[in-house]
Amino acid sequence: MSIRTLRLAGRCHAYRHGVLPAVCAVLVVSRALASIPWAAGSSLPTARRELGAVELGGVVYAIGGIEGGDQLQDKLTRLTPGATTWADRAVMPEPIEGVAAASFGGKLYVLGGRTSNLPTYLGRAEVYDPNTDAWTGK
Repeated sequence: MSIRTLRLAGRCHAYRHGVLPAVCAVLVVSRALASIPWAAGSSLPTARRELGAVELGGVVYAIGGIEGGDQLQDKLTRLTPGATTWADRAVMPEPIEGVAAASFGGKLYVLGGRTSNLPTYLGRAEVYDPNTDAWTGK
């Protein structure tokens, strides 16, 4: 039996505008040695940076981010096991980048992030329920 785990340890953005970000998080992926070979997966339909990523029930989710020069995104996109393309899910309450993301109890938790180019990070959480394809704020 192989074991795969996804742990959220934090992620730090580059030093911007002379101000260090208030929220730092890094996504750390670990897996059991021996049994699981790594392989290239399907690319996102459009390139994004500063997005969140998390796994829940074998499904990988890409959350928010920036497309192009500075276009904040409200996209939630998922890749299910065996799929060759990403599928759009319910859009987020507002475009956001630089989030920390985690899964727990069958839901996705999106923490912090920014909704503008200002170096101010949000102190809130959004929760996504894949069973209802809906967001709620916390």
